[in-house]
Amino acid sequence: MQLAARIDLTEYAVNAEKGNYISFIRGRAGRKVADFFLDFLGCEEGADARVNSQKVLSSVEEYLGAAEFANDEKTAARRQVFDYCEERAKAGQEVVLAELSAVIDAWTENGFLHYCAEQQLEVAEQFPVEVKELKKLVKFNGAGGGLSLSFDEKLLGERVQYDVKTDTLIIKGTPPNLRDQLQRFTQGYSSFDQA
Repeated sequence: MQLAARIDLTEYAVNAEKGNYISFIRGRAGRKVADFFLDFLGCEEGADARVNSQKVLSSVEEYLGAAEFANDEKTAARRQVFDYCEERAKAGQEVVLAELSAVIDAWTENGFLHYCAEQQLEVAEQFPVEVKELKKLVKFNGAGGGLSLSFDEKLLGERVQYDVKTDTLIIKGTPPNLRDQLQRFTQGYSSFDQA
C-alpha cells in the first residue's frame, strides 16, 4: 500500500485540539505525491514516529555509555526500553519520556530524563514511536550479496564474535534447522534419503 490514512473518530471526539486523530503512511509514493496526499486530507504532518524512534535510539545509547552501565546492564536496559515502547505502540499510545526514564534506569530517579535535559537532546515529553526502528536496540540484522542474517544483540560477544579488522563474523552453535540443511548439503542429499 503506497498511500493510506486512518482517522480515529473517538480520538477526534475526545481530543480534537491535540490533532493526533489522523495517521497515515506514504510508502514509496515520492515527496510530491505524499505532499499532495496531505493537502488532500487537509492536514499537516505532526510528529514523525520514525524520527522520534531514531532520537530515542541514539539518546538511550548515549545515556547507557555516559552512565557507565556494564554490558549485561546495557543489554537488559535496551530490552526493557524496546518492550516498553512496543507495548505502548501496540496499545496505540505515545511513549512518555518520564516513564521511559524509569524503565531505563530504575536505580537513578529520572536519570535519563535529567541526562536529556543536561545534554539538550531533542526528545519530546511524549511522542509516538515506530517499533520497527527500535528493533535495532535488541537485534542485529542485515542482508546483501545473497546473505541474510539476524541475531539478538545479547549474543554478540558470546555466540557471535565480530572481528572489525577482517570484517568477519564467527557464529558458535548454529541453529538446528540450519545445521541440518548444511549437513545435508555437504554430505549429499542422497545419502540422507537412503538412511
